Amino acid sequence: MALTGLEDASPAATETAVVARHPLAPWRIGVDVGGTFTDVALIGRDGAIVTVKSLSVPKDPAAGVMQALDCMAGALGIARRALLKGCELFVHGSTVATNTILEHTGATVGLLVTEGFRDSVEIRRGVRANPWDHRPPYPPVRATAWRSMPTATMQST
Repeated sequence: MALTGLEDASPAATETAVVARHPLAPWRIGVDVGGTFTDVALIGRDGAIVTVKSLSVPKDPAAGVMQALDCMAGALGIARRALLKGCELFVHGSTVATNTILEHTGATVGLLVTEGFRDSVEIRRGVRANPWDHRPPYPPVRATAWRSMPTATMQST
């Protein structure tokens, strides 16, 4: 089933893959888990490329990956086991952490710092493109000084 809109999409909904030619094994598989979709790209030994997209499962990203692999196997007309058996390289990535930072969601964090450098993150030396232009606002600090804990300094021997 092709995705036309999220309002009607079920967790198993996928974008239909058009397989011009069946890629030859061994193949390389890349998976990207995002907040909304999990994408899978497969490149065969002959250079043939197949891509599929399925809805992510935010509460269980591993289930979303397995679901996306099932979609890829279905596009190729083989079982998931055969898909993975023919795989020589499997690469996994995720934009979930990046999205968490960009959207300012997620857990409250702290920072361990060397004793005497608790304010270094908030001072922000070297962050600006032009260090003399103080008009652009700084981005918000993820771990403020009061959430930083100094550690003892290491003595060299």
